[in-house]
Amino acid sequence: MSSQGVEPERVRMFQQEISTLKNKLCQQEREMVEANRAWREKLEQAEIRKREETKELQKAGVTFKVDNRLPNLVNLNEDPQLSEMLLYMIKEGRTTVGKLKPDSSHDIQLTGTLIADRHCVISNVNNTVSIIPMDNAKTFVNGNLISESTVLHHGDRVILGGDHYFRFNHPAEVQSGKRVSCWTGAGDGQKDFEFAKNELLAAQRAMLEAEIEEAHLKAKQEMMQGIQMAKEVAQKELSDQKVLYENRIQALERELNEENERKLQQEMDQQRVASQMAELKMAKLELEKEVDSQKRRLRLHMETQAMEEQRVCQAKIVEALEAEKRKISKELEEIQKKRALREKQTSRSDSPQWDAMKLSLMIEEANKISVKLKKHTLFSRHESSETENTQQGGIQVRVQNTKLGISTFWSLDKFQNNMAAMRELEQGDSTSKDDDVFYDPDDEWEQDISASSASTSSFSRRRSRSLLKTKRISGRLYEIRVHPIQSLTNSSHSAGLMCGAVRPPSNHTSTTEPAVPRICKDLIGRSVSRLGSCSETEETLADRLMSDLNLVYTAVQTISDLYEGLDDDSQDSVFACSVAAQTELIKATTALETAVLVTMQWLASVTPSSSLLYTIAEELKSQVKKMGGFFQMLIQGCESEITSMVKEARRKSSRCLDSAILALAELAVVTGMPLSVMVVGSQATGK
Repeated sequence: MSSQGVEPERVRMFQQEISTLKNKLCQQEREMVEANRAWREKLEQAEIRKREETKELQKAGVTFKVDNRLPNLVNLNEDPQLSEMLLYMIKEGRTTVGKLKPDSSHDIQLTGTLIADRHCVISNVNNTVSIIPMDNAKTFVNGNLISESTVLHHGDRVILGGDHYFRFNHPAEVQSGKRVSCWTGAGDGQKDFEFAKNELLAAQRAMLEAEIEEAHLKAKQEMMQGIQMAKEVAQKELSDQKVLYENRIQALERELNEENERKLQQEMDQQRVASQMAELKMAKLELEKEVDSQKRRLRLHMETQAMEEQRVCQAKIVEALEAEKRKISKELEEIQKKRALREKQTSRSDSPQWDAMKLSLMIEEANKISVKLKKHTLFSRHESSETENTQQGGIQVRVQNTKLGISTFWSLDKFQNNMAAMRELEQGDSTSKDDDVFYDPDDEWEQDISASSASTSSFSRRRSRSLLKTKRISGRLYEIRVHPIQSLTNSSHSAGLMCGAVRPPSNHTSTTEPAVPRICKDLIGRSVSRLGSCSETEETLADRLMSDLNLVYTAVQTISDLYEGLDDDSQDSVFACSVAAQTELIKATTALETAVLVTMQWLASVTPSSSLLYTIAEELKSQVKKMGGFFQMLIQGCESEITSMVKEARRKSSRCLDSAILALAELAVVTGMPLSVMVVGSQATGK
């Protein structure tokens, strides 16, 4: 019973083991199938990669399987061990040759700077091989440079780009016996690298010799032609010179005859003059005796008069010097007070010290910016000798306008502030204008007599008088300097009656007093008349502003014309001599003040709803401001009697008026304000 119980158990175990082995066998069979499939795929990929690598090697000249029926190119090298190591098969059809590149598709790929991207094409049609070079690709066959299709034969030497040497092999020609092989010994010798190189050098040498011979013959022909032409020109010049010399000799003979006749006439004239000179000498002696007697009488009279006048003059000089002494004493006390105040302020606050190096660099930078912007302005350092200048120890910056021939002085703080504006202007992002940086109406400009470009004619009597006025001379010393000799009886009476008499400089002349009330009367009449006419025709802000600007420019024209017509001998400025100039000055000042008020009122009523409206408003404000600055420039030029400033102010005022009227008209159009165009140009430029 135990044996029967054991047997089924063993049978069951055996069956389980058999089923397990069957499962393992099936799994191993599946793994074998998968392994065989993977090996077949890897083998196929390896075959594909092998074929691709074989093609790439064939392009580089490495061939594993040689077809003896196809023509080929074998390399030649100066090292015999490297010769015939690369073999390029020429297939049926077209074989392209070019530079080796990653994406190149040429059949034969070569390296080198002389190899073109598409160098040549080798055609194999019916066992006839021909090579076709591309443009600008050097290709040599048997040492000769080819430019068109050339048929290759067995044993020909092919050189591509001058660096790659090949020998062409054509098995079909060798078998047919059409061309003797280079290796049979029946040719001209072995066609190796040295043979191909010498063949190329010989061909190039022959070509170069032919070109040299041709150039030599051409130069010889040109030289012979030049010699012949020079010979003809020389013969023509010689014949012309001969005729010229003959004419010159005849003219000299005529001149010699005329000179002889003139000498005879001069000798006769000299004899006649000698007799007249003797007579004149006798008359001269008699006149000299009479003049000497008159001089003695006149000298006695003048000495008597001079002694009297010298006594009077000395008394006046002593009186004037005493007054000048008192004046200088007062000024000295004021200077001392200012100096003490400056020292006190310096001790309280530490102001930045200006060293010479920093100032020199800033002046050099300012001059470069002026030259770049073409402003005709020159900056230089100036150490003031006057004691009243208390800023920065007497150091200033001199500003010279070389175009107008004028100059002024800036303090160091003002120069530093303007330098920042100049740098912004140079960079192109400045909101200020050119004239605001390089010309300030508040500056005191004066004639720059040190300018090398100033002509001597511009330094007239009027200019010399204005320079004399700017000196520190009081009225009494000025009168004594102009009239050092003047009698007591007629000094006060004749000075007021004589035309062109010199008067001491003063701030108010006799012509100003009766003119000012009349001018004020005219201005009041104009204002009242405008108030009466406002009910008939309503005058807008634009009309009023345009009228005021025209009045300012009319005053500029009138004052500049009066200045040009002023006599050089006049001792007073145009405003002191001319009532018309005073009238226009006051009218223009009033008109400018009204124009500023009208502009502010107009712009205050306009809301800048867009960038265009804001730009036009800013432009109008800038032009009105410039108009006032140029009028200040005109006043200073007339007062200082600087003609260049007067002309420049008139020219810039004309341009500023055009720009202001244009901005005014644009603003009137944008804001919808009525504008009477009848005023434009009626009194100004007419543009």
